[in-house]
Amino acid sequence: MRVRDQIYVLHGARRAALYDDNSKVCSALDDAQVRILCALAEGRRPRAKDLSLETGQFWKAVADMNQRGWLEAGRPVPRSLLPPVAAANGEFVLPDRFKHVWLELTDSCNLTCMHCYAESGPQRSRAGELSIEQWTGVVDKFLDWGVEQFTFIGGEPTIRMDVIEAVAAHIRSRSQDVTICIFSNLVSVPTLPRVVPKLKQWNIQIGTSLYGASGKEHDTTTGKIGSWVKTVANVRLLLDEGIRVFAGIYTDLSDGADDKKTRLEAWARELGLKHFDVVASSQVGRGTELCWAESNDLNSLPGPMSYGFARWDRAGTYHNCFHDHLAIGARGEVMSCIMQRETDIGDVTEMSVEDIISTSSFKQKAYLGKDNIETCSQCEFRYACFDCRPSAIGPDGHAHAKPDCGYDPLRDLGEALQ
Repeated sequence: MRVRDQIYVLHGARRAALYDDNSKVCSALDDAQVRILCALAEGRRPRAKDLSLETGQFWKAVADMNQRGWLEAGRPVPRSLLPPVAAANGEFVLPDRFKHVWLELTDSCNLTCMHCYAESGPQRSRAGELSIEQWTGVVDKFLDWGVEQFTFIGGEPTIRMDVIEAVAAHIRSRSQDVTICIFSNLVSVPTLPRVVPKLKQWNIQIGTSLYGASGKEHDTTTGKIGSWVKTVANVRLLLDEGIRVFAGIYTDLSDGADDKKTRLEAWARELGLKHFDVVASSQVGRGTELCWAESNDLNSLPGPMSYGFARWDRAGTYHNCFHDHLAIGARGEVMSCIMQRETDIGDVTEMSVEDIISTSSFKQKAYLGKDNIETCSQCEFRYACFDCRPSAIGPDGHAHAKPDCGYDPLRDLGEALQ
């Protein structure tokens, strides 16, 4: 037997993980598996006694790895198991294209959600919002550079339905491949039945937020009685029309997370949703004081992790979002992320894309890869773990803070984390 191609092993401070590039799944390894894999990678035929393993332990590990597709028949061949992570050479690599650009059309919103990262609401000024012509110029800059997805967001983006319709039509006139999404609360979209044919024509996806399986839970969060009924009705309308809808179901996971997740996931499926995620809100904006994140008391290994988002040539040095994602504010201010509210990068109306990504502020955030994050730099899962840096930074504002993921590579398993 030998190690299958595109199988890599990364050693952390105390344990190791396997990266299967065939399936893009990362899994924890036990000690027996590590010994066997390392022996095979040295070109040796492993034997239990040579590896100081019990016979049963040896064959159990081999059977498990065979079942997962990590081994194959053949003579062991010497090879490196190190992931092909490109080493930082001191020269900043410009993103060849942007994965996602958020277009934050307005700060105004018909709701006053208690956790809103942008602190949006009806009272927010709309002075200085970019015009249709200016937004068209913005998307042209990114289309010329290369971009995979635009998302119209707010505030409540449908307040600027004029911009959405004009700019979406312009994007489609230039590209059929770019993903277009509108992230709306779906509460007050009086033109929704009218625009459904255009959503289909332009292949536009819809994202929305839900805060519970009942009006009481949802409306308490949004601050508007009746909002749940309207949002759910419009979700059903869109699904019936065959439009792809994603829902972020935001809830307090600090107590009884597993039971609550199971209940909400079952409700989402009953609603007809195929694309959703049950998560806690980030501690940004009005959500700064809300501690909804799932609490992790004891150090435990994560389950298998998909890392399809990762690129080996960027994984160690660059952040998984800040290097090839951007958000553009309602007045043209450039931000690393919709939840990273610093506007020190510049003004998109006055800068080219190359100007933006050449600024020291952009580079500083882009360099927040896992090899540069406290404790994560010693973690065997670091290239598979998606890092939401605004959530990790939290109210303390520490840019290199370790995320509260429930696993510490420096501690014993089962050791208290707090």
